[in-house]
Amino acid sequence: MLLRFSIFLLLLLPLVASIFYGGDSGSDSKSRERSYSGKRRHKHKSYVGGYYGDDNNRPPRPPPRPTCEEGWTFFQRPSGGWCMKVFPGTMDQFNSEAMCTAQGAVLSGLQNIAEVNWLVSSALTVIAPQTSGGVWIGIRRRPECIGSGQTATCTKTNTFYWTDNSTTGIEGMIFQQGEPNNGCNTSGSSYWPPGTLLRANRAYLCGKKARR
Repeated sequence: MLLRFSIFLLLLLPLVASIFYGGDSGSDSKSRERSYSGKRRHKHKSYVGGYYGDDNNRPPRPPPRPTCEEGWTFFQRPSGGWCMKVFPGTMDQFNSEAMCTAQGAVLSGLQNIAEVNWLVSSALTVIAPQTSGGVWIGIRRRPECIGSGQTATCTKTNTFYWTDNSTTGIEGMIFQQGEPNNGCNTSGSSYWPPGTLLRANRAYLCGKKARR
């Protein structure tokens, strides 16, 4: 009887241990699952510029591109974005400058040949049906060169200077044949397209910094 009881206990113990162990395992697993679920963090993904990523790792936004107001033309210069527009008018340079100021602008210089070509095209459109005429631009003759003629210190390349605080260099200074001769007693200057017959000023060129 004792032997039979001992065998029964030996057979029963693994089963009991299995029940208790299995129960603890299930409880512990669920507990761990609940604990993990409770501590779980959700990282939000965001879409920026064609890129999905974590909010903390998204690439920086590029700076806004400079733009011009409607009707103004944008040009990229070494000094930054620049906006220009040609306005019709037969006034002198002083009053042309005042009209540009009213637009939040100044009389503009010409940075390069691309701007010169654009000015010719735009000016002919603005002064139509006239087919020729001058355009006031932001350039002045140096005081020491007024009426001096061409000298060693008043040459073709250094007689004038830009006044708009944006234009640089001399590429945009394109003169008629034999100019500047510094023979006149005026400090201002306008641009006359090549082949122009009537040199009356019929327009003025305004310019201002592009906005962001």
